[in-house]
Amino acid sequence: SVAAARETRAALESLRARGSTALYLPCDIKDEGDVMMAVNTIRGHFGRIDALIHAAGVLADKRIAEKTDAQFNLVFDTKVAGLHHLLQATRNDDLKVLCFFGSVAGRVGNPGQADYAMANETLESVAQHEAARRKSARVRVLHWGPWDGGMVTPSLRSVFKERGVPLIPVADGARMFVEAISDPTGPVSVVV
Repeated sequence: SVAAARETRAALESLRARGSTALYLPCDIKDEGDVMMAVNTIRGHFGRIDALIHAAGVLADKRIAEKTDAQFNLVFDTKVAGLHHLLQATRNDDLKVLCFFGSVAGRVGNPGQADYAMANETLESVAQHEAARRKSARVRVLHWGPWDGGMVTPSLRSVFKERGVPLIPVADGARMFVEAISDPTGPVSVVV
């Protein structure tokens, strides 16, 4: 948590040094009231909301038969209920971009990640629905492979290396993200 706090502060300072205004509002994405309060604060500060980027996720890897309901719900609800709360909170905003961070686990599976795969594939369905509903918005679901950072811990890094799965360098991932949401004719679903 100390390292995460330092990373957050450094990112905010970097944004501000480049002339951006940034707010950092931690909230429980699974709590509708918390999300609504954060979104209203952002709308009040900036006057409007143009983009929604949902990148929240947690892991609790175990075979589904060994997983508790609480573990399943934590993983699934962080992605799915979180997205629902964000969409509800921004339903009257004229969003130009909606981007959801999914995972290739939703496409090809991954041992111990049935809940995570289901949640990420649900993002796909929601993205397709939102794209049909919001004709003027760029709607993307990016099914990421593992990044070289974030949820990929040193032990996971070695698992991916054993499996021959390359990690996405952070700078490359950031560039691919910008390209995906900048392309007005790009596909809704992108596997990275």
